[in-house]
Amino acid sequence: MADVVLSLGLAVSFLAEGVVLTEMTSDEIERNIAFIIEHQARFDSDIERINEAIASINETLAKHNDAIAGLNDAINGLIRVSQGLLDHQKAMETRQAAAENQMGEIRTEMKELARAQKGTDQRLNVLIDVVEKHISGHEHGRHSPA
Repeated sequence: MADVVLSLGLAVSFLAEGVVLTEMTSDEIERNIAFIIEHQARFDSDIERINEAIASINETLAKHNDAIAGLNDAINGLIRVSQGLLDHQKAMETRQAAAENQMGEIRTEMKELARAQKGTDQRLNVLIDVVEKHISGHEHGRHSPA
C-alpha cells in the first residue's frame, strides 16, 4: 500500500482493489508535515554538503591548473635550454671538425719540416766536416814563427 498525502488533509491510498481516498487527522497531517520538513532539511543539508564539495573541488582544480601552468613554464624553459645545448653542441662539433682539419694540416707541415730539418742537418754536417778539414789542414801545414 502506498500513501500520498494531499495538502487538503486527505490521503490517497493505492490498494489492489483501487484508489482509496481517506481523510487524515490533524496528528497525521502534523506527522506528514514534520516528515516533509525533516526530509527537506536533509535535502538542504545534502545540497549544502554537495555545494561545499563542489567548491572544494573547484579550489583544488584551480590549484592544479596553476601547478600545470607552472609545469608548462618549466617544461618550456627546459625545451629552450635543451635547444640551446643542441645549438651549442652543433657549434662545438663544427669547431672540433675545423680543429681536426687544422691539426691534420699541422701534422703534414710538421712532417715536411722534419724532412727539411733532416736535409739541413745533413748539409750542416757536410759544412762542419769541410770547416774541420780546412782548419785541421791549416794547423798541419802551418809553420811556427821563428
